[in-house]
Amino acid sequence: MTSKGAPRTCVVSREEHPQQELVRVVLAPDGSAMIDYRGKLPGRGAWFLRTAENVAALEKKPGLLSRSLKAPVRPFPVREQLLAAVNRSVADGLSLAAASGALVGGHDVLTESLKTGRVKMVAVASDASERTVGSIREAAGDVLLVSVPFSRDDLGARTGRGSRAAVGVLGGRATRHLRRQLRRLYALG
Repeated sequence: MTSKGAPRTCVVSREEHPQQELVRVVLAPDGSAMIDYRGKLPGRGAWFLRTAENVAALEKKPGLLSRSLKAPVRPFPVREQLLAAVNRSVADGLSLAAASGALVGGHDVLTESLKTGRVKMVAVASDASERTVGSIREAAGDVLLVSVPFSRDDLGARTGRGSRAAVGVLGGRATRHLRRQLRRLYALG
């Protein structure tokens, strides 16, 4: 897979990474820092690798951004802003994948699809029962299960179905965006 854009340096680790693995921070006109999740806002930006450790470091030491942004940076809710952006992208990805028929739902269909290897990831509703999650986890093997910030009813509504405790994400181009966002959500813990 090729990455878009030139490699950027993480302000926390000082290591280069492809842009798609990083998150951009910019200064708003009022001087406050904010997450530029799509990396398209104007102005000087600073980049960081999207891990829970880096997010914690930036919240604890906002001065890490000052050198790159060439301005003092006040503390800001990095994790909160980043989670909000990722959650919006997951919601969009679920809707797009559902529209293309690249999701499977319903306990029996999901577990069968997991056993046959068609499912690449599973999005699990925040209020799914432990019994259901355990059953899916047993069928999933090495397939990544990601808890999403949607109730069963919300997950069903996002995918155009009735209430869903979990949906399986199939492979292919139609789900590439969703799978990337689910991995990002999982990495944030």
